Amino acid sequence: MNILNSKTISALAIYLVIIALTTWFVIRPMAQAAQNKVTVLHTQYQAYQLAEQKLTRLTALSKSQADLDHAHDLINRALPPTIDQDRLLITIEKLIANDHLKLVSLVNLPSTTTKTKSSSTDPDSKNAAQNQLAALGSIDITLEATGSYADVKQALDSLEQLDRLITITSVTIKANQSSGQTNSAADATIKLRSYTNGQTL
Repeated sequence: MNILNSKTISALAIYLVIIALTTWFVIRPMAQAAQNKVTVLHTQYQAYQLAEQKLTRLTALSKSQADLDHAHDLINRALPPTIDQDRLLITIEKLIANDHLKLVSLVNLPSTTTKTKSSSTDPDSKNAAQNQLAALGSIDITLEATGSYADVKQALDSLEQLDRLITITSVTIKANQSSGQTNSAADATIKLRSYTNGQTL
């Protein structure tokens, strides 16, 4: 009886070992495949994170480039590489007409492209801005117009708001005697200076 029990136990043990080995050899490839899949997924996730970081940087660079392009465009409009007198005069004529002034004359002097160095080295000097403008090419324009005082003021405001860099060097206003309405009508002489950077941006 003991011998039978021993044989039974031995057979059962061998059977369990066989099952264990069989299970191991069957499950091991599956476990290895699962582990490989996890490794691949982890690698892909890291690649995705890296791509996302690159995309974020590219988006930021793209926005910075757009900002730079916008600033470059503003600079080109404020300080064009050439004077382009015809376009400038047409712009001023349209502005005067839009502000309900009657343009009497519009005269421009030859452009100046010779740059002069500032004699002041003090960045806080009150003349620093004038010295910087003096280093740019420029063109002087004198316009004469008639209209109401309010229209003249509006025209001056409009000139200062142009994209192009323009300084109003002098303004002379006197009553328009021929209109018979000296309180509302005026003759205005406005002297302007427009600038160019003198080089291609």
